[in-house]
Order: sequence, then C-alpha cells, then structure tokens
Amino acid sequence: MFVDTHSHLDILEERGIDLEIEVENAKNSEISFIVQSIDSFESNFTSTQLAEKFKNFVFSLIGVHPQQVQFAPKNYLEILQNLLDRNREKVVAIGEIGVDLHYPETKETKKLQLEFFETLISFSVKNSLPIEVHSWDSFDETFEILKKFKGRVRGGIHSFSYGFFEAKKFIDELDFFISFAGSLTYPKNQNLHETISKIPKEKIVFETDSPFMPPTGFRGKPNSPLLVKEVYKFAKERFGIDERQVFENVKKFLKIT
Repeated sequence: MFVDTHSHLDILEERGIDLEIEVENAKNSEISFIVQSIDSFESNFTSTQLAEKFKNFVFSLIGVHPQQVQFAPKNYLEILQNLLDRNREKVVAIGEIGVDLHYPETKETKKLQLEFFETLISFSVKNSLPIEVHSWDSFDETFEILKKFKGRVRGGIHSFSYGFFEAKKFIDELDFFISFAGSLTYPKNQNLHETISKIPKEKIVFETDSPFMPPTGFRGKPNSPLLVKEVYKFAKERFGIDERQVFENVKKFLKIT
C-alpha cells in the first residue's frame, strides 16, 4: 500500500547498504514498490538493471538529470530510446528531468538545461510516458516549458520545494501531481505544511529521494525507502491523508501495468 515514488538505490549501495536486505525489508514492511531514479547518465543502465534484478518491485526512471546535462553523450536520445525499447515493462516515467538553478555551477548550464528539458518532454510524449520533474529554484523556467506541452504530458514535481502558489499552478494549469519527501516532516517547513493542507488530496504522492533528506527523527543517517512510511504517517496524522488515496494517485501518476 505504501510506495516510494523516487529513490536512488544505487547511491545507497555505493554507501555500503546491502540492497538485497534493503529490498527484502521493504517488502516485509508493506512497501508495494520503489521507483529508482537516475543521477549520472550512466545510472540509466544501473536503474534498469536494478528493475530487472528486483523485478515487479523496483521500477525505473530514465532520462538526463538537469545537474548532468553537460556530460550527456551527443546521441543521448538514441541511447535512451534503445534502452527504453529493451525495458518497456520496467520504465514507468522519464526522469528525473527538469531545471536546477540552485548552485552556481548549475546556473552556468541554464540554457543547456532548458534545451534538454524540452527535448526530453517531447521524448516522453513520443513514448506515451509521464515525467518526474526536478525543479530547484527554477519555478518560472520549469513552468514555462511545461506549459508548452499542456494537455499532452502528464507527470509530477518530485521532492517539491516551493509553496502553495506554485503547487496550485502546477495542479490547476497542468494537472500535475505533487510529490513530498522527508522534508515534509521538518517542523520548520511551514511552506510545505501549508501546501499539503490546501491542495487536493487526489494530487499528492510521496517519496524518499533516498539517501537524501531523511525524515525527522532519522536525520544524520542515510535515508531509506523504508522511511517513506514516516512521510505517510506524518501526512495522515497531521493532514488526514489516507495511504489508500495516495496509492490510487500513484497508479494515475506513473505507468504501472
């Protein structure tokens, strides 16, 4: 019944976590499935390999991360298409793709990021797949590109970090989902608390973005897909959001067959 819609299992493994144990623990803790995201371009292959290894429990995203656009090969679309064609049943969305203007070095690649984002949305439309969007300190840029595809692409904003105004725009004008991570549980994160309390429950999904942003009570340790239950618990106790509703939302958001 619980779903982690965005995780980085490969990075957990790099930090010494045994994924066999991690996945088995998740299965034994009512986690229905985990969505594995990408970081470097090479992680597209790792992502689909993990989806094969943990078949029907780990699903894959493929794409080009906005922080990595300058390192993508020139024929990245051809590579992604070939990878998708070989792994149709494992890939549930194109992602994480988007715009990141948080760091000085990512601001330098803004033009390239915008080009990649638009191209990868077109790629998702061509392949009838939703998108998971990475948007950090770049609401205007993200929204303007997404508007070009209004009515043609479905998707969600991963690890949402804006406020109610921005969430309402994504929902009302684009019919997107909003994904909240462990940061939702932080006591000082009033922006997110206001947002989740005001947006339609039908547009809410949850994630860990593990190993990043562990929830309150677990900070200082690597985050884990298991801890998505802490986000669900917080949302249910504070805002009355039922896990069954969220599960239905996930099925509408991602291409799960």
